[in-house]
Amino acid sequence: MSDEKFVVFPRRDGIVYPQIYTKFKVKSKENDKEEEFQIQDLTENYFDEAVDFIVANHARGAVFHNAAGTLTRESGIERVRAAYRRVFEEKISLICLHVNNGSEKVVGLNALHIKSKFDPPAQPSDDPNFCKLMEATKFIENAFDVMEHYNVDRYMFAAGLCVGPEYRGRGIATEILKARAPLMRSIGIELTTSIFSTTGAQKAALAAGYDENYSITYEEFEKVLPSMNFSRFYGSSCKVLSLKV
Repeated sequence: MSDEKFVVFPRRDGIVYPQIYTKFKVKSKENDKEEEFQIQDLTENYFDEAVDFIVANHARGAVFHNAAGTLTRESGIERVRAAYRRVFEEKISLICLHVNNGSEKVVGLNALHIKSKFDPPAQPSDDPNFCKLMEATKFIENAFDVMEHYNVDRYMFAAGLCVGPEYRGRGIATEILKARAPLMRSIGIELTTSIFSTTGAQKAALAAGYDENYSITYEEFEKVLPSMNFSRFYGSSCKVLSLKV
């Protein structure tokens, strides 16, 4: 993640913020009782908790962060925390809540922002590990030019997707990815594209109706960028998947 700043993205005329985009039920892992969930706009009252949640449940285990070594120092962790907060302040990220007898528990997040062909070039980081991270992301973006392929000048991009450990394997990530579609319609964006770095996330995206655009194994990736240590992830691939609405 870079140090760039984002701006609040406006809703289309007549669209109320915040919104609940979907509600669904999933059977409990412990019994046959159905549990209720809802996916909605991530609002400011959740920002602090959301930063803690996504760092713990996404960033610390993220393939690119691990390969680049960005979180090996406390300064790197604080930089990632600050970057997520800037993304959240754009006010287009999604939060999934477990709703139970009037209480709400954060169980999933999708940190989202808008990329445009008119964006200024990202400034290089003063941290060499973050420079490696940015180089890896740039390589994928250059390998598949999403804006040229889909003939758009902007799209929604993800800076992180995660579900809490006790809620995984229940289709919640797929529901979050599906919820991008009504969010996109509310802000006038027709395309979302993400780099999906794990097999689980890739399966969730395919189940949500996303199309696979590009794939590279981590063995191949490391040959291109030897500074990235992908050895923990050999045998799997990094993929780009997109959804157009």
